Amino acid sequence: MRLKLVSPPVLASLLISVALSGPAAAASHTWSDKSGETAHGAMDIGQVKVSNDKAGVVVDFRIPEASEGVYPYGTFRVSLDTSTKHAGAEYTWAGGLPGDSGFSKYNGDARWRWEGSCYKSTREYLDLDGGVFRVRFVPKVGCLYKPKRVRVYVKTVSAGLWDNVGGVFTQWPDEGDFFEQKGVYSPWVGYS
Repeated sequence: MRLKLVSPPVLASLLISVALSGPAAAASHTWSDKSGETAHGAMDIGQVKVSNDKAGVVVDFRIPEASEGVYPYGTFRVSLDTSTKHAGAEYTWAGGLPGDSGFSKYNGDARWRWEGSCYKSTREYLDLDGGVFRVRFVPKVGCLYKPKRVRVYVKTVSAGLWDNVGGVFTQWPDEGDFFEQKGVYSPWVGYS
């Protein structure tokens, strides 16, 4: 058997194309976030999972399970970065407990705008008893459509607990938790 060597110019060309191809990424990834970062722990992020495939981008995040009908009161936000050309998110989904949710798209000129048509392309799943939030961004042209790669930033802000059985609301000063940490996005997750 005879081995054929690659010439130096061809090898250099291959190395440059690999280096310029962008960050390495997987199709799905799960990360753990350290617990105990909030005083009350009601919306302390414990785990984040991101998938990016033909079904869309799915972001799951876990908080402590609710107990006996006692639910957290606060807000949560999932920011998606899909471009290596500029820093920060191009899309943000936010919601409240209790309350509504919304989907925003970066306008390219330092402004965010409400995207009613894009909002219809999101599917939300909330299981407070199981401590699971899921947001699926269904591919839609003009919205979030099959990004080559995505990275996420998740933020929760807890303001209290609502006892659904006893009708009692316990309030405390806002306390936030971030995945991975404040201002830091997850590693890239590629499309598969």
